[in-house]
Amino acid sequence: MAAAPDSPPPPGEDDGRRRKRHGMLKLYYGLQAESGNKGTTATTDPCDINGAHFKPEVYLQRLMQEKSLNELMDKERDMVRQIRSLDSDMQTLVYENYNKFISATDTIRKMKNDFKKMEDEMDRLATNMESITEFSARISGTLQDRRQQITKLSGVHMLLKKLQFLFELPARLKKCIEMQAYGQAVRYYTKARTVLDQYQHMPSFHGIREDCSVIVAELCVKLREQFKNKESDAHQLAECVDLLLQLKEPADELCDEFLLQ
Repeated sequence: MAAAPDSPPPPGEDDGRRRKRHGMLKLYYGLQAESGNKGTTATTDPCDINGAHFKPEVYLQRLMQEKSLNELMDKERDMVRQIRSLDSDMQTLVYENYNKFISATDTIRKMKNDFKKMEDEMDRLATNMESITEFSARISGTLQDRRQQITKLSGVHMLLKKLQFLFELPARLKKCIEMQAYGQAVRYYTKARTVLDQYQHMPSFHGIREDCSVIVAELCVKLREQFKNKESDAHQLAECVDLLLQLKEPADELCDEFLLQ
């Protein structure tokens, strides 16, 4: 039977055709069975064009028995429109799904490349961290040895400075007495007296101690002279007493002399 030219669909038939088209698409994609499994009873009518049990021969025979020629031609036009509409819908669906598939494929490929780059960077980072750790360990070992050497050298340096101070002490005391810096001389001597007393059994320290004792005796004489000087004011007298006490002069004797002033 030849297809008649398409004519505008009668009013009120858009919803029906849309439902039929959706039903056909569901049937094509196997969604009708899923709907039936959810509680909807599937029809077994062989003339239900949207049903799973549709039989074209039975459907055509019923149409020829129940429809007139004009109705058959209208039905043909309606089916042609539905076929074209379904074909367009399927092409649209295929195109959209194909684009989504291509986009998903590109995304997966990009993610794979990104993960590959990230994995390579992580491997390089791990290698660099191992190198840094090894290098840091070598530096720490080297610095540890040098730190111990520096500590030893620092201790030796401090000891040498103390020894230098002790060896220069007699000359310092004489210089202070010449400059009448009696307070500074007493501070020098009291600073070194404990060490000199502790190591007096050693010849070098014994000689320094003897020289300092002679100079300190001279210093005590100078302080007593200033202490007995009637022109000395109270501040000078108090300073002389304090210095003589630091040099371990007898306190009772100093008190008596102070009271006699």
